[in-house]
Amino acid sequence: MRRGNILRLKPDGSTTEVLTGLSKPDGQVMFRGGLVTGQEGGTLPVLWLHDGKSEALFEADNVEGIATDGHALFAIEDKTPGDCFATIPRPTSSVSFAKGSTKVKALAFARMGACFIPRRQRAGSNNGRPKELTQSLLRV
Repeated sequence: MRRGNILRLKPDGSTTEVLTGLSKPDGQVMFRGGLVTGQEGGTLPVLWLHDGKSEALFEADNVEGIATDGHALFAIEDKTPGDCFATIPRPTSSVSFAKGSTKVKALAFARMGACFIPRRQRAGSNNGRPKELTQSLLRV
């Protein structure tokens, strides 16, 4: 059952539903004049809300986080193993840059292109950083 929704909070404190029927909405980012949101309830579309309409950009499995560097969208799947990939909408093309990772939970980009990734440190886990992540981000 899909009961999740996205609310717009107005300056006066009132709210308006702008997107309904979602399955565990998770991860949001403003992108190209609209709002992109993922869904963590299975293999479902990542949606772009713009100009009063909702558009499916691509499908992903259990999206936990979404980020942008201003050009591409970066989606993080919350599953074991999960993928972290970049996609450039219109035309859609995807590049996986942390395939099979369970460590990447969020991404953030600075104005000059630096990428910030929270990491978990566990014994024998490469300090929470997928081996291919750093070099692959530079190629996206």
